[in-house]
Amino acid sequence: MHPAVGPLELSCQVLQDPFQSHALLVHTATPGSPSHERLQLLTAFGSTVDVAPGS
Repeated sequence: MHPAVGPLELSCQVLQDPFQSHALLVHTATPGSPSHERLQLLTAFGSTVDVAPGS
C-alpha cells in the first residue's frame, strides 16, 4: 500500500551479481493496469509530496 496512491500490484525481478553478492530488485506493473497508472502518477509527484509515515 503506497501512502499517496494506494495499493500497487507489482511483479518483482531479482538481478544478481554473483561476484559482488549484490542484488537489484526491479518492480514493474502490467501496462494499462491500475497499478501502472498509479506508478505513472507517482512519477508526476516526484519527491515534491511529503507523506507522513503510516498515513
